[in-house]
Amino acid sequence: MNINLDIFKIQSNNVLPSRGKILISEPFLRDATFGRSVILLVDHTEEGTMGLVINKQLPLFLNDVITEFKYLDEIPLYKGGPVATDTLFYLHTLEKIPGSIPVSKGLFLNGDFEEIKKNLELSKKIRKLGICSVVIGPTGMTGPRGEIGPTGPTGAQGIQGETGPTGPSGTTPLSSNEGIVHASFLENEDTGVMEFENTWFVPNPSEYFKLLDNSHIEVEPGIYKISFSTYITGVDADHGIEVYLMDDTGAAIKDFDYKLEQGTLSQMNYSRVILFRFEKTTILSVSVVLIGDKGTSNVKVSDTNLVLEKIHE
Repeated sequence: MNINLDIFKIQSNNVLPSRGKILISEPFLRDATFGRSVILLVDHTEEGTMGLVINKQLPLFLNDVITEFKYLDEIPLYKGGPVATDTLFYLHTLEKIPGSIPVSKGLFLNGDFEEIKKNLELSKKIRKLGICSVVIGPTGMTGPRGEIGPTGPTGAQGIQGETGPTGPSGTTPLSSNEGIVHASFLENEDTGVMEFENTWFVPNPSEYFKLLDNSHIEVEPGIYKISFSTYITGVDADHGIEVYLMDDTGAAIKDFDYKLEQGTLSQMNYSRVILFRFEKTTILSVSVVLIGDKGTSNVKVSDTNLVLEKIHE
C-alpha cells in the first residue's frame, strides 16, 4: 500500500513578517506557550519583533482585576505570551485615541487609557476584550434629549411603624477583586506534582493566598470559585493519564479528578468551574499520574491554568 507522506509536510508561504500580519503555529509544534497559537504582530523592525497571542483565553475577566470596570459585562482576558505577564495590552478600532499605535487598517494598539475608559463608559458596546486584545467599536452620535414630563403630586406621608429588633450581623461579602490568584503551569510528561510557570495575585501580597514553593499554594478558609483547565495529548492504547487538584492530605478536591484511560481519545481539552468551601487552611497542588509504561509514553499535559477567587467568608 502506497502512503502519501506529503500530507505531513509543512510548507511556508514565504511572506515576510511585518506589523499587522498573523502568524499561526505549526500543527506539530510541542510548546506550552506557542503550540496551537495564533499571533498578531504588532511591531517588526531590525531591532526585533513583538506579537500578541490572541486565541488563548484565561479563566479571568477584566472586572476581576480592574475595579473601575465592575459595571461592565464579563469581558474575558487572554494570555498574550510569556513576557510582561503583569501588563495589560489592548487592541481597538478608535483611531482618535492619543498615543495609540496603528497595527493595520482600522486596528490600533494601546493609547491613552483614560480616553479608552471614556469610550467604554459612553458606548458599553464591547466586541472583544482581553489581556492581549481589546476591540471596541466607535461611539455613535448622541440622540436628542426627550422632553421632561411633569412632576406628579406628592402623596400623603403614612404613619411610621414601630422599629423592629436589630438582626444579627452578617459576614461582609468580598468584591471580586479582593482575593484572586491565577497560576499557569509548565508542561508535564511524567508522574508528579506540576510546577508553576507564572503566578499572579490580586492584590499582591494577598491575605488569602500564600505561595509556598514552585508547586504549592496555601489557601485560607472560605468559599471560593475555582476554575481549572488543561490540555492532554498523546493518550494511546497502552498509555493514559490522571490529572487532579490535590489538597495537603493527598485527596482530590471535589470534581477536579480527571482521568483519560488507555484507548480512549488521544487528546482532550478539560476545564471546570465550581464553588467550594475550604473549612480550614489548605495547601493545594496539581498532580499528574501516568498510566502505563513511562519509558514508552508520549502523554503530555500543557496549557494548564488554575484560578482561585474568594467570594465569601
